[in-house]
Amino acid sequence: MNIADNDILLKLQNLFTDEIIDLKKFPKPFPENIESPKAVLLGCDPTNTKYNIEFEYVFALERKNNKFNSFLKKWDDSLDNIGLSFDTIYTQNLCRNYFSKETTKNPIWIEAGKFWITYLKDELNKFNENIPILMSSEIIYKVLLINPKDYKKAEFLYSNPQLIPLEKELNKLNRPLIPFYRHKNYDIKNPKWEEYKSKLIKIFK
Repeated sequence: MNIADNDILLKLQNLFTDEIIDLKKFPKPFPENIESPKAVLLGCDPTNTKYNIEFEYVFALERKNNKFNSFLKKWDDSLDNIGLSFDTIYTQNLCRNYFSKETTKNPIWIEAGKFWITYLKDELNKFNENIPILMSSEIIYKVLLINPKDYKKAEFLYSNPQLIPLEKELNKLNRPLIPFYRHKNYDIKNPKWEEYKSKLIKIFK
């Protein structure tokens, strides 16, 4: 763990105490040295309380533990359906640290996500500002919005692909945002979202 990461962990522990697990090695983004990704896939955090496994790379992309095979297969298939792969995008988590609770059960996650935005924005500065962010979860969208009044429900966004990508001026990363939610209701392979999928294919063609 480098000095910067250690400082970040200490700050988080001071802010959120027992909610932050004292794991001093954050997962690395994948691929580490990509220069011009087609998109940035943004996850929530690396927490996996069921297995308590430390990852080498985000999303378990070291692919060394079969416990995450189904998780990765779903992502591989979803990305392939819009003409992408993990080798052509940059994958990172909004919160790089491990928590004591899973995202949806974590009462401090939104505040921790807000804490991480500045660090993520600095990290992504190495990429063109028009490279879009694929948001893996609706909670990421809520954290990134500058004005909560601009929030639009997932069903509405997936039903109105003409709105995608979402305006970069409305979010704290100042980058185009694309909902690409992991939730089963928004599986990109569902025929219900054929128009939405077609829009994403067009964006990344």
